[in-house]
Amino acid sequence: LMVVVTALLLRRKVSSVTILSYALGLVLLIDPIAPLSPGFWFSFIAVAVISAVLIRYPNLSRWRQMLVIQVAISFMLAPLQIYLFGTFGVVSIVINLIAIPLFTFCVVPMAAVSLILKPFWSDLSVWLLQILSQIIELFLWIIARISSWAWVQFEVPGIPLWAAVILFACGASLLFTRIGQYR
Repeated sequence: LMVVVTALLLRRKVSSVTILSYALGLVLLIDPIAPLSPGFWFSFIAVAVISAVLIRYPNLSRWRQMLVIQVAISFMLAPLQIYLFGTFGVVSIVINLIAIPLFTFCVVPMAAVSLILKPFWSDLSVWLLQILSQIIELFLWIIARISSWAWVQFEVPGIPLWAAVILFACGASLLFTRIGQYR
């Protein structure tokens, strides 16, 4: 995100692949052992998938783009999720359709406004954080209810790394069919 904001502030036209590469370099500079964490791989794959979907389907409505992004992220992360954890969460698409807009348009902006207001208007800052806490608690309650359903997660026998890589490569080849048209 910091790399994207910097590029926008400098008014530079930079391809999404370049931005992702700079972000990767920055993360590795700050934390060289980050690739040992599953979160590192999930995050970078998800951002690459989002970028690819936006490039491949620029004319879809926002709602359709969000849906395509969620489905693509779920399927692109599935081999890694199965390899690392031996499970595949079917309901992650639905949860992400709630979580991503909620955090993008509500949680993160409210937290940022609260942080900015803290030195100047502490009472309002605390009040915003309390509302934010209630929103997050409601979201976690919804996730807990959904997660308790028996059919939402499939146990999958462990797959070898080579199989996960092949499955990921197949998905990537479907997603990145317009490689020469990166923006």
